[in-house]
Amino acid sequence: MAMTLKEYLSPIEVDKRLLSGRTPLVGVSIELEREWYEEQTYYVMNGRRVGKVYFNPFMYHFMNFHLFEIPMVIGGKISHNSFHIGNPIYSRVDQYIMDTLWEAAVGGEIYALMGSRGIGKTHYFVSVMNRRFNFFPGSVNFISSSMPSHADASWTYMDISMREFYKKYPGFAHKLINDSDVLKYSGEIKMGEYGAIESGYLSIMKKQVYGKNSDKIRSTRPHTQLIEEFGAFPDGKNLGNLKDVFTQSRGAWAVGGSNKNKCLVMMAGTGGSVRNDYAKDIFFNPRAFNIYAVNEWDGMDSGIFIPVQYKKMGTWEATGVPNVEVALTENNVDRLVKMSDTQSYMNFIQEYPQNLREVFLKKGTNRFNPENLAEAWNRIELGLTRPVIRGSLLWKRNGNGDISGVEFERNRIGNIYIVEEPELSPSGAMYEDLYIAGIDSIDVGDLDSVTHDGSKLSVLIKKRVIDGKFFSSSSNLYVAYYNYRSGDVRDDYENALKLCLYYGAKVNLEWTKIKIVEYFRQYGYYHLFLERAGLLLSDKSGKKKSKYMGTPGSTQAQVHMDEKVREYVSDNYLDLDIMPLVEQLRDFNENDRRRFDMVISMGLCEISDAEYMGIGAREQGEVLTSGFKPMRYYVDERGNKQYGYRQASAGEQLIKGMLASQNSGIVRWVDEKGVNRFDEDYYESRGGEKSEENDKIDFKMY
Repeated sequence: MAMTLKEYLSPIEVDKRLLSGRTPLVGVSIELEREWYEEQTYYVMNGRRVGKVYFNPFMYHFMNFHLFEIPMVIGGKISHNSFHIGNPIYSRVDQYIMDTLWEAAVGGEIYALMGSRGIGKTHYFVSVMNRRFNFFPGSVNFISSSMPSHADASWTYMDISMREFYKKYPGFAHKLINDSDVLKYSGEIKMGEYGAIESGYLSIMKKQVYGKNSDKIRSTRPHTQLIEEFGAFPDGKNLGNLKDVFTQSRGAWAVGGSNKNKCLVMMAGTGGSVRNDYAKDIFFNPRAFNIYAVNEWDGMDSGIFIPVQYKKMGTWEATGVPNVEVALTENNVDRLVKMSDTQSYMNFIQEYPQNLREVFLKKGTNRFNPENLAEAWNRIELGLTRPVIRGSLLWKRNGNGDISGVEFERNRIGNIYIVEEPELSPSGAMYEDLYIAGIDSIDVGDLDSVTHDGSKLSVLIKKRVIDGKFFSSSSNLYVAYYNYRSGDVRDDYENALKLCLYYGAKVNLEWTKIKIVEYFRQYGYYHLFLERAGLLLSDKSGKKKSKYMGTPGSTQAQVHMDEKVREYVSDNYLDLDIMPLVEQLRDFNENDRRRFDMVISMGLCEISDAEYMGIGAREQGEVLTSGFKPMRYYVDERGNKQYGYRQASAGEQLIKGMLASQNSGIVRWVDEKGVNRFDEDYYESRGGEKSEENDKIDFKMY
């Protein structure tokens, strides 16, 4: 594994011998010239080490034989307007790219690179392909994309570099049987005894546009392939989408059906061009797709990412190492200039991202106002909105150890996110009908899921209006959310219930995945579920009471929910404080709703809020969690594993009392599977009552 990008950010001295290929020998004997070409060929094939510095074959070819337009140095400064054909200026970031790319090639892995516009992504890959074309007989190389404009641009870079290479190094130049704007075929045709004979390297460089066909290279056997702007492939079926390209091309890339590729597949992407969800899926789950993986950004696996501050023109050329602070300052100034126009601002940060989240900003296919969502996103980025606090919801206990409520603990490991704490009345009581929960549920946890399609259990809490306090209290605001999929779905159900109880929220559930209903019923909270909204009933007169619960997954219901969400985005976008919600709203595809759990939850909230129109919240009496009894797995007197209520033994009651006296609020421990637990049933999980054996068991307290 190569060093991380940040470990490359120290200057080194590049010995001139590592750049010896830049100056061909002129005016020497034919024998010396031949020796020089042979020596350079060896370095291109094997790389070169001088002292502690090693240029692998890709890096050596790139630094010595890749020619393209580079900025001129005028008065000691990089010009942004004057360019000439030349070799690359040495950059430590370039070496990081070439080292990781070489490792991917040796390991038979796909290489995915996302980064800021202008860092040279295409040039890296074109250099690798030209090396293969010019130094390996019979090589097959594809420059491909989903649309002509992207493939054309890459082809132009390749063509210019190759022609300049042939001009500067005639000893390496190949004759071309075919030299068109879609195909280069090296070699020459000679007439033999039996007719025309092709001779020479016979290497192929071909431009391939997928369009609506994902199997364009299925029957070929390429050695290198560039997939340009892989985020710009379309979504949908039978449209040459990226998922189908991967599926159809696997046989052409892989070695004998293995997971190792004989073809070096290089994928380049730029922020602002992302149109498909599959690009994000494979980039953040690289090992599952045989993509070269690093763990350098936000503690997660991903493909290779180069943010704008790591290779911004004018901030790295003198030393080869970026001045990240200067680059960030300059980029932030550029962003401020763009802020007067929201769309220009969004386009700019997409193309010059400072972090991975900005790379995958995707334009959705929906009716939600994109400018409003861009403004909401911008406000959150600049810290102009209410902060979102992360933590866990814990059962609160009285002096006897019984559950008496729910409390929020701020931490970095929980999956509950809060914008505003529940508002209480002057007497300290909760309000009735102040909060609504929209729940888009799941029926199985991640451990039991077959598809792993990315869907999560989503809970959004919306704050309505307090009767008589419209101007003195916040309202019409999304104040909390849970959006997660645990290994055991009951953990998600428990967090959903805790969040509803914490806010005293009534629940509008999408009535498709309804196992959560039985969970709420077992605890005695079935009454939290709202009846089906009147506008979704065949009789909309209001005379008949609905016998249905929740909101169906019908087209009619989806249309109503989307319309209500559209109205909220149009009228209240300045109150959107939750970044994941804004991103889902922006990216939302109404034809593929499964990835947008939070948007569904928002639609459920809006449907119910419309149903409550004109009804303000009022103070309520009884605490929702009074009399709450948790249900857990336990072993009955016959030794059978059960799930439900069980009266605690005298020993367990004693433990509860001791724990309560410590004011710890809740027992935290690790069960025998190593899973963090936040309930009191330690002994029940061990399958028995308190005993001498249990006395020997250590409580692993946090």
